[in-house]
Amino acid sequence: MDRNILAEVFKQIIEGRDFADCKRLVNVKSDIACFIPAGCPYSMATNVWHCDFWNRLWLARLNGEKRPSANIYKDDWHVPPPEEWLTVRESFLANLNRAHQMTTDESFEHAMEDDDKAMEKLTQIAIHTAYHVGQIALVKRMAKAEMKTR
Repeated sequence: MDRNILAEVFKQIIEGRDFADCKRLVNVKSDIACFIPAGCPYSMATNVWHCDFWNRLWLARLNGEKRPSANIYKDDWHVPPPEEWLTVRESFLANLNRAHQMTTDESFEHAMEDDDKAMEKLTQIAIHTAYHVGQIALVKRMAKAEMKTR
């Protein structure tokens, strides 16, 4: 895959095209972010945390950094309390921008075996994030609607 195409994919995920941009999407108060609507297994906050959890793992691999200590089979669906929401939100946005930046840097520095492997990992980040951005948008809409009726 061409890096310019992948950069555009990240740009569309971050800035939105047919949907809200990521920053606006997660710009909600903690009461909405941490609310679990009826019929949903997770809150917005948990979905955002989960997405960022994997992005942090994959970015660490791309950059040759030590992997964040976590049990990936136990910790990837953390339920952030309201006081963690701002940190979760900012980490998600920062790491998504970090991945995008990797696609636009001239030097394309990474610690993977070759550029193809790095592009594959960045593609994984983009696809996984886009998948969860859709969920986050739906959970946000459901949470706001349900909270209005209370």
